[in-house]
Amino acid sequence: MTAFPDNDDLFPLSADVLTVLGLDAGGSGWPELLDDLAAGLGHLDWWQLDWTSYNKKNGSTRPAINR
Repeated sequence: MTAFPDNDDLFPLSADVLTVLGLDAGGSGWPELLDDLAAGLGHLDWWQLDWTSYNKKNGSTRPAINR
């Protein structure tokens, strides 16, 4: 389960087979990848933005999709 910072919003993005959760400021640049709904939205992976100064100062992630 995702641990959310106390004062942050959640920015979900769903696609055909996955969901990406992006956290607001304080998320340290860590979006979470979840499996599809049929699989119960189980955790698949975490990854961190490769931008250390941003992650320390803000760290908000806002998922987007390009088709």
